[in-house]
Amino acid sequence: MQKDSRKNEERLLPFETIKAATEGDVDAMDKILKHYKPYIVKLSIRTDGDKSYIDEDLRERLEAKLIAKTLEFETA
Repeated sequence: MQKDSRKNEERLLPFETIKAATEGDVDAMDKILKHYKPYIVKLSIRTDGDKSYIDEDLRERLEAKLIAKTLEFETA
């Protein structure tokens, strides 16, 4: 059980990073985008017949939404 909680902690972004991003820190925001990139890419995959591709428009919109919601997030 303790092993699972350690794995979860390793997947979490540090509070300081989130707080800095909410205050407009570009480097912190880049860390958040990098952290969520695999998930965003997974959500952006589309299939067309037997081909799969990343819908770049959707990926960019998801990244923009993540940035907007991060800036709105209140850490107090």
